[in-house]
Amino acid sequence: MSTATVDDDASQWTRLVLTGEFDADARATFDRAIADLDVDRPVRIDMRAVTFMDSSGLHALLHLTQIASQRLCLVGISDRVRRILEITETPSLFDLAD
Repeated sequence: MSTATVDDDASQWTRLVLTGEFDADARATFDRAIADLDVDRPVRIDMRAVTFMDSSGLHALLHLTQIASQRLCLVGISDRVRRILEITETPSLFDLAD
């Protein structure tokens, strides 16, 4: 993953922006970013700039669903990411937004 940055919107949610490839090599970057998340607030994950995601990226998202107090919202997922969610029967675990 090229970057994973946290941006707190004081009025509503915490936004996590992911870019590049979301795979095993990106897990450490993701874990560092979520260490700073306020998991008691709604979390929106902006995935518009994610170019690739494999099962390691999915596992990282699923881990975050377990520690977050509210459902995660995935924003701008690609057709490839949507397909991974469908194959693994996990889209119902997330709110999806364009």
